[in-house]
Amino acid sequence: MAHYVRLLVECPFPVLYRVLIRNIPNFYRRCLKLEDGRLYGIMYSEHSYYSIFHGASIFAPLIITLEEKEDEKTFVEVV
Repeated sequence: MAHYVRLLVECPFPVLYRVLIRNIPNFYRRCLKLEDGRLYGIMYSEHSYYSIFHGASIFAPLIITLEEKEDEKTFVEVV
């Protein structure tokens, strides 16, 4: 089962990117500059937890993308 959410956050991209990398440990992350000069960020992490229903460890990937928009806003997608 997967979940998805897309948000428009009223926060400049650089500020939001720094807050996320500071507060969520063990992320692979990459910040890219698009051809039009906007910033785009990708963050990936795997977490494992034990499921009492399945009787096994389960890996749950977490993917976050950030896309800089005008007026100091950022689109955030979380899967």
